[in-house]
Amino acid sequence: MLLTGRALSLSLKGSATQQPAASSRNGRPDDVHSSSAAAAKELDARWDLNVSDLAALSPTLAGTLKLSGRIKGLSNALTADGELTSTLSIRDSPRGTVSATFARGGPTDSPPRYAASAGRS
Repeated sequence: MLLTGRALSLSLKGSATQQPAASSRNGRPDDVHSSSAAAAKELDARWDLNVSDLAALSPTLAGTLKLSGRIKGLSNALTADGELTSTLSIRDSPRGTVSATFARGGPTDSPPRYAASAGRS
């Protein structure tokens, strides 16, 4: 799916699949209640957001923004990662570059991983 506007574009791509139902030893599906609960959906999705003119969002901003990422895995064990890059000026300040990455995966009680940097160009 692609959505575009005056200074913005958003692209979403992906797929979701149902895992095969669990089978009993005789080759037939197990009890319908247990097999449907055990069947997990697998997701593989990607997004890309591009803003070519941040002034379209607010007149106090100038610059560009790119955000992209992916969500992947079984519904009960998803992983996600992404990155953001922007050249940014707020209220006519000198433009600078901002970038960040993030990743999340593994057990739900594990902390997410982040990294960020900022600088002037």
